[in-house]
Amino acid sequence: MHAHVTTVDELSVSVHMVLPRFYALDLLINKYRRDKDGEPMPVRIILMIIRQLCRALEYLHASNIVHSDIQPENIYITRGGTVKLGHFACARMLTSEKAALECRTPTGREEFMCFEKQFNLRNAHTLDECMPFTTAADIWSVGVIVLHMVCYFPNEKWHRLPRNFALQMGQQKMPFKWMVSEMVQLRVRLTQSGDEQLKKFLSDKLLNIDPESRATAQQVLDSSLIKKWCFSSLDEDKSYLVRKLIHELDWPNRFKLESDGFNYDACEAKDIPAEFYWDDTWKELEKRKFGFVLAVFDAGVKRDGSNIEQQFSHADISLFEVLLCGVESGELEMFDIFAIDQNIRNLCFTLMRGENCRRNGSHSSSREEITFRLPPSLNCTDRMAHLEVFFV
Repeated sequence: MHAHVTTVDELSVSVHMVLPRFYALDLLINKYRRDKDGEPMPVRIILMIIRQLCRALEYLHASNIVHSDIQPENIYITRGGTVKLGHFACARMLTSEKAALECRTPTGREEFMCFEKQFNLRNAHTLDECMPFTTAADIWSVGVIVLHMVCYFPNEKWHRLPRNFALQMGQQKMPFKWMVSEMVQLRVRLTQSGDEQLKKFLSDKLLNIDPESRATAQQVLDSSLIKKWCFSSLDEDKSYLVRKLIHELDWPNRFKLESDGFNYDACEAKDIPAEFYWDDTWKELEKRKFGFVLAVFDAGVKRDGSNIEQQFSHADISLFEVLLCGVESGELEMFDIFAIDQNIRNLCFTLMRGENCRRNGSHSSSREEITFRLPPSLNCTDRMAHLEVFFV
């Protein structure tokens, strides 16, 4: 798993939700506001947090996943200074053009929503009027988090920035720098944070009404402002956050958090047989391309369109994307994914073991197949699947 994304692990006997003890970013921001009499947070601390947050988003967006609920309550910091993004209840995977067009539900906290979401929430009366949104919606929310750390929006009303400023900007076709041009206190606080360019950074890269004009997470990471205020080494950033944020706000560690133990800065988990680590078979597994042919039978009759034949790799999420597309097209049920995914992977592992045997002179097959039972659906209780997996 990614260093900046929280993990939930599942065991075969029962499900355990492991909740590491982190600081919630919202808690730290509110304590900073109380301790510093409402002064804005320094731009260096802000951008070090944004840098790690955008590393998490770059990882998610590269997999076509929209988090859709970026807000301080869903961002956590370990005692060791690692920023982690959690709460994926609203997340959507845009596996196809059809899925992207259907991504219209305005989930998340309203004040952190982009224009597209606020329009759908407040102005749209029918589904056809709703605007689809993409991963760019998360980037807008990142911009609002910067505002939250500068002026504690939306909690400080006297800075005059409306809670639905995204909707107002969109309706009036107004860039952010124009909207705040007469908000003297807000402009002063942006400068007090430590960099005159912060307003331009927000207006040009994050809080842009046009989603196509917003920066990607990678472009934020490559921006001059991030490079100016963040260290070249991520570990130096973490050490700085520990000294200047965590220790200043909670030096006695009243929450009794640990720097190690369950507070993993990075956690790697691969669903593969343990012996694949011993002889580096896992490396070969990730290099190989596999294909599969799948047929689903309801009460002994092949389901229409269920003859799925696709290729995939263990090095990415292509298998999950293929199965999710099958759900969207009606070829599969959502709960079929778990059984099918596990059987495909088990057959891949069998093929890899056979590959190792061939190297040792033994005979083995380059194609494996299995027939297995699928969970009952609302329309049929007797459901089966036939699966073949092979090397490509």
